Amino acid sequence: MSPQLLLEYYCSNIPSLQLDKKLDTVRDSLDYLGKDSPDLLFPDIELNDGLSWNILDNSSPKTKVIVTTRNPEYVALAKSKYGISQALLKPIALSEFLKVINEVVSN
Repeated sequence: MSPQLLLEYYCSNIPSLQLDKKLDTVRDSLDYLGKDSPDLLFPDIELNDGLSWNILDNSSPKTKVIVTTRNPEYVALAKSKYGISQALLKPIALSEFLKVINEVVSN
């Protein structure tokens, strides 16, 4: 199962989470963020048209962010440069997903 489908599946099994939009590109993500301010973002650092650092630059300070990636170096950069406290390394285990969601939602 692809990481995106796995996240969708995990989210669908948590009643308090509602998946609003699936976005595969930086451009589509920036367009969406220009119109809406979601409570929670799960940006994959590596999208079809580039890296999602620009998305993080343009997300609302109120939006909680959990980045997903295969690259541990991106996790370190997200934490140091963008102040992201939570990240999920692929492949994403359900136990890790639930732990991170609980931490983010409770803060």
